Order: sequence, then structure tokens, then C-alpha cells
Amino acid sequence: MTKECDSLPKDPVSCDHEMCVAKKTGFITADGDIDKDKAIETLEKSHAGEPAMINAIKTKCFDGDISTYGPPDFCDLIKFKMCYKTQVFSNCREWNNSGDCKGVKELSEECNKIFS
Repeated sequence: MTKECDSLPKDPVSCDHEMCVAKKTGFITADGDIDKDKAIETLEKSHAGEPAMINAIKTKCFDGDISTYGPPDFCDLIKFKMCYKTQVFSNCREWNNSGDCKGVKELSEECNKIFS
């Protein structure tokens, strides 16, 4: 469904790739804004057992100031994506601290301090 977006540059300033994916998946309104209702509905379904995570994403990413999640020239969709990922990592209830996951929780906590 989003395969044709793969040929677009993944440039955080222009956001071409991310906008293409968001349009193809229906997460962007006709005027180019994030479809908040659809995104929240999907969020609540995909993280149903994680109420703290859902609340953090709603509060910090949808209703909060996402400008701190990237340089001023980055597009808002990239900043939103970074906010979302930060909240997912910061609010993960279960961590496996072995193999590739070793140290990820601590790294996540450090990143969250920067954005808070």
C-alpha cells in the first residue's frame, strides 16, 4: 500500500516520504494535518493494554508542544513521530534487558529527560 512511497527521500525537513505514507494510510486530512481522531482511534486499539502510554501520547504529542522533538526546520510530522516513539519507549511496562535490548530502557529514560 505504501510501497510507492519508498522511492521518496526520507528527508526530515521536506517530509515527503512520511507525508506519502500518512496519506496512503489515511492519517492525514485533506488540508495536510494529522487526522487526530483516526490516529487516536488506532492508538487506542494498538495499545489497548497500555493506558499510561496512551495518555502520555495524547497529552504530549497531540495536545502538547512537539517543537522540542526536532530542530525548527524539521516538519511537524517528523516531530510528532519522534514524540510518539519517545512516549512508547518511556512508557513501556516490560523491558527485556538482554541481547539487542540491553540498555534501551536507560537510553529511553535519558531521552525523555531531554524532551520533558
